[in-house]
Amino acid sequence: MANAVTTQDSVSREAQRKEQAALLSFFSCLVLTLLKLFAGLYTNSLALLSEALHSALDLVASGMTWLAVRLARRPADADHTYGHARMENLSAFLESLLLFGVCAYVVHEGIHRLLTDETMTEPTLWALGIVVISIALDLNRVRALRKVARESKSQALEADAMHFSTDIISSVVVLAGLLAVYLVGIFDLDPIWRSWLNKADIVAAFIVAAIIFVVSLKMCLKAAHVLMDGCSPQVTACVRDIVEKSEGVQSIKSLRMRSSGAAYFIDLTIQVKASISVYDGHEISKRVEMAIRDKFPDSDIQTHVEPSFCQDRSVQNASAIYTQ
Repeated sequence: MANAVTTQDSVSREAQRKEQAALLSFFSCLVLTLLKLFAGLYTNSLALLSEALHSALDLVASGMTWLAVRLARRPADADHTYGHARMENLSAFLESLLLFGVCAYVVHEGIHRLLTDETMTEPTLWALGIVVISIALDLNRVRALRKVARESKSQALEADAMHFSTDIISSVVVLAGLLAVYLVGIFDLDPIWRSWLNKADIVAAFIVAAIIFVVSLKMCLKAAHVLMDGCSPQVTACVRDIVEKSEGVQSIKSLRMRSSGAAYFIDLTIQVKASISVYDGHEISKRVEMAIRDKFPDSDIQTHVEPSFCQDRSVQNASAIYTQ
């Protein structure tokens, strides 16, 4: 009983840490969105405005992640017999769709500015400072999310950490574009160079859109794979190897796996010697399940044991006589 209470407390503390990390990410997004939006409107920088819009959707995504982590901890019920952990995967899928919208807006606005020659970006030192601050905040946020994701095995927080890692890259690109335009205003450059450097902000915005698209596509495909009951081939191969090496297992008749959040649901049918007792067969299945949980602690395993007559000719003959 004491062990059960201790385990329950540990799970509760872990869930609280996941929620706190998601909530911290949400408030960081809120601050960054307001700063970038204000600086983007003031400087008329498309790259900075695209980053502000990206951060606004990050805000929505962070809120979704927090809600998903909160709902995912709910236990299984009559309507959701496998639990609610897939809320994390659904959140990641919806988040990727939102980011596709950001890409479309940035590309549309960038093409419009190139065609109409609207490149009147007016970067200032404090606007550049806001981008530097956003990079510092993102670095701290990614570090915190990765730490909690690694310790709690949360796919939602891991996806958030990966997502915000790309924010750092895109912010660096935006900073480079703004610096190029800022230098144009300081130095007396050749008109051709001035024309090209004035477009650096738009080029930076296109690069940001490309980064967002690639990351969003990966997130979307990964989430869709899980929602369609997909499972990692590497994990499946690892589980199969564990079962095959377990003492008493003659062969694996069937192995089906699906993931939900950080958990794995495993339906396994193993074959054992037909001559052993029901009790021994049960003990073999218990050892198999313990071996799997040693490697994958968040596993829900259903094991079915069948006799392997081909390994025991005497029992096979006796069974044949009995059925006659």
